[in-house]
Amino acid sequence: MYDVSAYARLLAAMLALQRGDAVRARAECELARVQTERITVPAQLTAGLDTVDAVLTARERGPEAALGLIGPALSTAVTARCAERVLAGMAEAAARFLADAERPAEAVRAFAAATAWRAGRPRSAPEATVVDGLAERTRALLGPDRWAREEAAGAALTPADLAAALTAG
Repeated sequence: MYDVSAYARLLAAMLALQRGDAVRARAECELARVQTERITVPAQLTAGLDTVDAVLTARERGPEAALGLIGPALSTAVTARCAERVLAGMAEAAARFLADAERPAEAVRAFAAATAWRAGRPRSAPEATVVDGLAERTRALLGPDRWAREEAAGAALTPADLAAALTAG
């Protein structure tokens, strides 16, 4: 029962984020975390809560603070063997934080890694919103040649490689 309720709270937090209601998203995320204290938590649920928390932190305290959360969260999700689609969503959030922190080369690498891990599977509408305009924005900052080099480097990254890069810097 608690696991269903915790997942429902995670979904409510995600919907609140999509609607721009950060207060509700934070409340739902915190309630879900309380409920997860009573159960053995599936890694995907923890990864989802950690990603929502990082997005909220980016809105509250800026992208650098969010990067301090998403790197360790991605590392934990990699260790727990979360599905690549889950890892890709976390990497895309990291790419947005990196771009917002004026670190475009790293943003391109994270975005390219996430795209490679998706292996051609499309992003959902909420996932697409996270990276909307990211490629164009970073290409404009880096220029087409450097952007292409960073994209190629990122596409070769494993989830563990990206997690290590995010936690190192």
